[in-house]
Amino acid sequence: MKKNWVKLILDIAMAIVFALLFNHRVVTGLNFHEIAGLAIGVLFIVHMLLNRKWISRVSRKLFCSQVKTKTKIGYVVDALLLLSMAVILVSGIGISKILFPSNRLSSVPSLRGLHVSAAYFALALIGIHVGLHWKWIMSMLKKAVRMKRSTKALAFTARILAAVIFAAGVYNMAQVNYFSQLANIGSVFGNSQQSQNYGDSQHDGGHYRGGGTSADQKGQSAGHGLQGQTSPNILFLIYEFWSIGSVFVIITYYLERMIKRRSKQPPTSCITA
Repeated sequence: MKKNWVKLILDIAMAIVFALLFNHRVVTGLNFHEIAGLAIGVLFIVHMLLNRKWISRVSRKLFCSQVKTKTKIGYVVDALLLLSMAVILVSGIGISKILFPSNRLSSVPSLRGLHVSAAYFALALIGIHVGLHWKWIMSMLKKAVRMKRSTKALAFTARILAAVIFAAGVYNMAQVNYFSQLANIGSVFGNSQQSQNYGDSQHDGGHYRGGGTSADQKGQSAGHGLQGQTSPNILFLIYEFWSIGSVFVIITYYLERMIKRRSKQPPTSCITA
């Protein structure tokens, strides 16, 4: 039980810090961005070590028919998340200006584009990961507050809250041009001119939200949706990016429920009288 709580608290801490990395102007600028980015890399390794038994067990039996489809999907999502985090960490070191200032790769625009796109992709994967483990998270919280069962009123309130969060997440996706950020990974390996333009737009305006030209620094709206905010509120930044992550949590959770309900339905007969 204590190990489960350590895992849950660690995951929450990583989620909060990860959201803060989407604008390097938050907290203390690039100093925090680079140090916290490395710290998340270390914490992610700790997270993997805490789950090493599950990883080892599923790895050995991944193609076994007895392994549940949900487990296999979770394994693939976690593998992609590990790959994304590795790309973020390696590319982050490559473009570092504070911890590794002598790095010759810091001016490579395609590396910057890869760093940004991998982060947005990781945000979706984390949301899917949380959605797959939502029942476990809720069971932990219910035990913490000693709640034996949910009431209808509580379930209704949860649905309304999920709908509000989902709407906020979709809105914020549009604000930060979420799918455009993901699509930019194609320009990293494709058109070099697109990579150049993308890298230049990220150079001074922040790796994620707020990326743009020097106009950002004058408080103008530019880049990826910074609407005149050169120093956004920390709590707003957490809300903004985890409302986006929550879209993937909610879709995953309800999609899983729908599939389970359909699998429990008795097969209908094709024979007519």
